[in-house]
Amino acid sequence: MATVYTIFLLIVFGVIAWRLGLLILNIAGLTGALIILKNKNKTGFRFAFATFISIMGQSYIYLAYMAFIVSWTLLRISTYDLSKIPIWIFAFLAALLPIKFMSGDAVMEDIESGGQYKNPQVEAISWTLIISIIAFFVFVFAPSVMNYLWGWVPYVGK
Repeated sequence: MATVYTIFLLIVFGVIAWRLGLLILNIAGLTGALIILKNKNKTGFRFAFATFISIMGQSYIYLAYMAFIVSWTLLRISTYDLSKIPIWIFAFLAALLPIKFMSGDAVMEDIESGGQYKNPQVEAISWTLIISIIAFFVFVFAPSVMNYLWGWVPYVGK
């Protein structure tokens, strides 16, 4: 029963992250969007720098969510006698599906707005997805890494 409850909570966390995540990641990448300010030129140093700043902000915030999911899952597995394989599959999905869905949502918003101006936040969210995939496995197999930058996240370092 504890396994089913944990899977249910992971699904709830994933849905909440998906619905709130795009707003939060837009705020996190706002600095990059402000640097570019309606620049039609997608190439060039200014756009690359703005995208990099957006990647840093979005990745830090999203990896905080991922640190929460991994730490919470580790705590649940160590506290209760849970089936590890299904729990980790759902933890992986709860950690990565929201950013995948947010990436699609961001592209659709960009298309609906006419796509007249290139947005570094839309470019950055694709990179955040790649960084998140790598970070998930780093966090699972080396949980102490989370303490360095995300020690403030609940359940990290417990």
